[in-house]
Amino acid sequence: LEAHRKRRAYFKEFGATSSDHGHPTADTANLSDTAAQELFDSIRRGSEDERERKLFRAQMLTEMAKIIRRLFSRNSAATRASISRPGPTM
Repeated sequence: LEAHRKRRAYFKEFGATSSDHGHPTADTANLSDTAAQELFDSIRRGSEDERERKLFRAQMLTEMAKIIRRLFSRNSAATRASISRPGPTM
């Protein structure tokens, strides 16, 4: 934890900020593209249906996970290469 605090202080020194995007649950959903679009359209129209709102949050967690997975898979070769290169010792 101390290493994390020191690194956070380093970034903060240069003006970096962070934010917490908490979710009320860790529920996820895996809707088809069509169902996800229909749900999104309903939410954009201002749906007051709490079930739809919960399902939307669950689907958004899934979509964010897909993005992260794609980012890591694209960069995995570069990441492995950088890890395997010897770096400076401290």
